[in-house]
Parts: sequence; structure tokens; C-alpha cells
Amino acid sequence: MDKQSSKTILGSALLISALTVAAAYAMFFCYALSQNQAIEYEGPCLWASTQIARGLNPYPLSTLSQSPYTVIIYPPFYFIVCALFEHGEPNYLWPRLISILASLFTAVFYYKFLRRYCHKRTSIGGTVLLMSFMAIWLWSAKGRVDQLSLALSALSLWLYALSQGTKTPVLTLIASALALSLATMTKQPSALIAPALILDMLLARRIKDAAIFASGFALALLSMLGLAQVATQGGFIAHMRFATHMPFEWRYLSERLALMYVDWPKFILTLLALPLSVIYREKLSNNPLRLALLLLLTTLPVTFYTAGTAYSNVNHFLVLLLPLPLFIATMVESTAQAPKMGRVTALMYGSTLLLSGALLLFLATALFSPATCQRKLALNPAVEPAELKRLMQGQLVLSEDGGYGPLFGAISEPVDITTFIQVLGLDGSQARDMLKNVEAKKYAVVVINHQEFTGERKMAQWDKATIEAVRRNYRLLGQANGNCEVQDVYLPK
Repeated sequence: MDKQSSKTILGSALLISALTVAAAYAMFFCYALSQNQAIEYEGPCLWASTQIARGLNPYPLSTLSQSPYTVIIYPPFYFIVCALFEHGEPNYLWPRLISILASLFTAVFYYKFLRRYCHKRTSIGGTVLLMSFMAIWLWSAKGRVDQLSLALSALSLWLYALSQGTKTPVLTLIASALALSLATMTKQPSALIAPALILDMLLARRIKDAAIFASGFALALLSMLGLAQVATQGGFIAHMRFATHMPFEWRYLSERLALMYVDWPKFILTLLALPLSVIYREKLSNNPLRLALLLLLTTLPVTFYTAGTAYSNVNHFLVLLLPLPLFIATMVESTAQAPKMGRVTALMYGSTLLLSGALLLFLATALFSPATCQRKLALNPAVEPAELKRLMQGQLVLSEDGGYGPLFGAISEPVDITTFIQVLGLDGSQARDMLKNVEAKKYAVVVINHQEFTGERKMAQWDKATIEAVRRNYRLLGQANGNCEVQDVYLPK
């Protein structure tokens, strides 16, 4: 195969993979915008943004230890952005639109970041690979903090790369530091990028630049943290600290990695790219290999720890995914001048692009195709949202869907049940207090996942005593949608 034929085939693979990845995103965007209820625990984020929109504290200190129980484990920047667009009744439309827009900007910023080191075609391919990661795709339209944090992290990386080619990089470095501090104030793991960038500058003997970036990042972040702490009357840090006591187990990490089966071709190519990029590093000027290695080393330990906690999900890997396409792009560029190895890596690269796009489209079709989306939850009998609102408005409600509060005007607890469970356990102090409320019939409505009552739920969120207490003291009204799962709705007997 000659060089021109290789380029043509690689270009075709790139085009096909880009179209398949775009189709997968379009399916999920359409699905998300058609849903009125929460997708994958969006409720706590909607609750926090609604609190800010109403001028209330999203981090009340009292709710960590007394009813109504609420914990918000993310910083407030995403919530503030959502609150700016909240007019009228709370809903998931604007939070999801913000995430969709952020996912598009993630692609733009990451392409520009790669373009500082690689040719145009390689940069496009690297961006397609990044966006084909299941974790990035599956959180691209959810009304949660993840995508905005990722977009701001990609912006920071692009600005950092931009500073390397200027004689007066001060403003660009400050802008990069500010973007990264905002990303951290959206979701904490973005802070892990800062040590990598600082170390990269120190190893390149850019001591002054490292000092500018480090001081800018620290000053911006500490100012925002201090402002949040004062504005929330001490509640902000308490809520952030509450989620720091989650136990790690290897089986949880293994389960999360297994869930990412569509990404294994990219993981394998990254492992191959590491030694090849080192061997052929001299063939690429402005080689970003050191930066990629530093990003991997600073993000991997904490990412693996958080992904290995109970009730975690694959979105915990997001910040770790950023350097992986950079490794692959570096390999492609480094080996391009070596005829034999260049053809081999081009073949592996093109095959990975095609396979990644095909696997993501397969997953999207299985989950979000028009035929799949037309299937509604089998609710028997169905309790309509209007009826839920009539029953819940102004009342104390027990529900694992934290969005019921803002959506239906209820005082709902607990908000973010999985964090309470991870820290305090299924029978922790908050669970015992809520059990007493169930026994005393203090809740106007109880809404609990149907599989808790059948014993089919893999990861229980309620202890058996609470389930039995609900059965004794409440009567089944019907079923409703919550977190896109069947929820049983109970009223006091």
C-alpha cells in the first residue's frame, strides 16, 4: 500500500467514525430533550440550581444532620449558570441544554488543543476518539456538572498549549488558570490537571511561567472557595467534606471498567502508543508526550479511587480520559516519518476510529433509537406528574429522586441519597431518622424504586426496616417515573 492510498483509507475511516459518533450524540440529545423527569440522578443538581435561583442557600449546614436531609457534593459554578436561565417552574430543559452546549465546546477546545501539536487530520481524529468515550457521550446531555467541567478543562488545556508559542504568555497563562479554577468549582477532579501543567513547565525550565500559572490558579480558586464559604454561612466546605469518607473496593472499580467495554479498543491503542511515542519521540518537534504522561500520572490515582466507591459510575473517569487521545495522536505524528511503522500505526489508528464509532453507535441505537424511546415505562397504574404535584406541593416527601422537590413544589428528602449511603451506610443516622418519620406517617407521599420492594435491585438504597415500615404504614397508590425507573408511590393508610 503506497502512502497516498494509506492517506485516502485513513481519511475515509476518519469521516465514517466522525459521522457515527455524531449520530450517537444526536440520538442521545433528542432523547434527553424529550424527557421531563430525571435521567441518572440529575435531581440534586436541579435542587441546588433552584435554590440559587430563589436566592436560597444550596449548602445548608443543618441538612447534613437533620431533616430534611440534603447533601450537595459539587461546587456551585454549574448551579449558578443554570440559575441564570431558570424562569418560571423548575425543569430539566435548561440544565440539559447547558450540558449539550458544553459538550460541543469540549470538542472544539480539545481540537484546538491537539492542533497546537499535531496536523489537522490527526487533531480531528483525536477529538473524535475523545468524544467517542462512553463516559463523555453518556453525560453529554444530562443536567449535571460533568460536561461543563470537562469543557472548561479542555479550554484550560488549549490556552496552556497556546501559551507555549508566545513570547509574552502571561495573559494566556492567567486565562488558562482561571478556566481551570472554574472547572474545579464545577467538579473537583479538574484540579488534578493543575499539577501536571505546573510540572510540565518546570521540567521545560519555564520557571516564571510555572509561577504565574500556579499563583493565578491558587488565587482564583481560593478566592472562589472563600466567597462560597461566606455566602453559604459555612455550609459549603461542610458539604464538600461530607463526601470525602467513601470507602474504596476493587470490585467496584472492576465493574466500572467493565461497563466501558466500548472504549477498550482506545485503551489498548493507548497502551501501544506509550512505548511507540517514546521510541519515535525525536521525529516530532514540539512533542507533547511529557505533558500526556504528566496528565495521566496526576489524574489516574484519584480517578481510580473515586470510581472504586459504591454507587459510583463511569463519569468518574472523565478527567482521566483527556490525555488518552493525546497519546494516540502523538504516536501517529511521531511514526509518520518512519515508512513501515507509520503504515502500521495508521492501520491501528484507522481501525480504532472505525471500531470506536461503530461500538458507540451500537450502544446509542440500543438505548436511544426512536423505536426504543417510544417505549414507555410500564406503570401499573400510572400516577401522572400533575397528580404527583397535587399530592406533594408544600408537603414533606420521602423519595430517592432529589428532583421531586423543585419539580413538584415538595419538601423532599433525602437529596442525594447515594452520598448519604456511601458515608453513613444504609442504616446510618439519617436512615434511622427517616425510618422514625415513616413509622409516624410524617411523609405525605413516599416514592421508592419498585425493585426495592421486589428485592431485585442490585444496589439497594433503602434498608429492609424502612421498606417494611412503608408496607405497614402506607398504601400503594400506583407507579411513577423517577430517574427513568419505575417508582412505587405510597400514601399514608
